[in-house]
Amino acid sequence: MSKLIAKIVRNAIASNSCKIGSREVMKHIGNAKLIICSRSVSKDVVEKLKSYENSSTHIYYIDKNSMELGRLCGKPFRISIISVENVSKEDLDALIAEARNTKSI
Repeated sequence: MSKLIAKIVRNAIASNSCKIGSREVMKHIGNAKLIICSRSVSKDVVEKLKSYENSSTHIYYIDKNSMELGRLCGKPFRISIISVENVSKEDLDALIAEARNTKSI
């Protein structure tokens, strides 16, 4: 996992501009600029997310499980998916470029 994704997640948690968990993410998907999925997210959620993916909402798949994403978020529980509503354009563009190089988006 890159330092950039860690920075984005920590900023989102600190500013309370994120939703955690598949139910919350799906309820507020219209507000999300970035959705981060761990390996543990269910296949049906991934299929639903793909139908919502557009130019304003990007989906980023990390090669970590839900425990590791939970730790990254500073939570003592598993997190399989998180949506970020407020991410800077520079960070998002850098993440997209990085993901294209590694095929994560």
